[in-house]
Amino acid sequence: MVNSTIAAGSGCISALIVAFISCKDTPRVISPAAANNGLLGGLVAVTAGCGTVDPEGAFVIGVVAGAVYVFSSKLMLKLKIDDVVDAAPVHLFCGSWGFLQQAYLRQKASTLILTTLIVPIIVLEPSMGAKELSWELKLFFGL
Repeated sequence: MVNSTIAAGSGCISALIVAFISCKDTPRVISPAAANNGLLGGLVAVTAGCGTVDPEGAFVIGVVAGAVYVFSSKLMLKLKIDDVVDAAPVHLFCGSWGFLQQAYLRQKASTLILTTLIVPIIVLEPSMGAKELSWELKLFFGL
């Protein structure tokens, strides 16, 4: 429950900030749609590793999920793919981010990522990431 709340809140705030900064309108506005979908993106992203990540890892997952939502929503508009409620950016893109990061941000590694100023875990512990990812691919995709 704590990880879900942290990821949702951080996803909401980061989506608001990224959407506000990347807004090209002359009077910049705070978008309620970005806030709501950033919150949902944080929740979707943390779902894969909710029980295995520390609160710090949930924060990192949520912050990046908010930015992933904003940029993937803009990408869908640029590609002229109609998604009225932004379900694909929230569920596909943010869910993929969370699925891939839960292997790297598990409890022991999330403390490491914050103390090393967000240095990628794959550089520091490549065998951990490869084993976790190969196990997930075998389990979920039958590879």
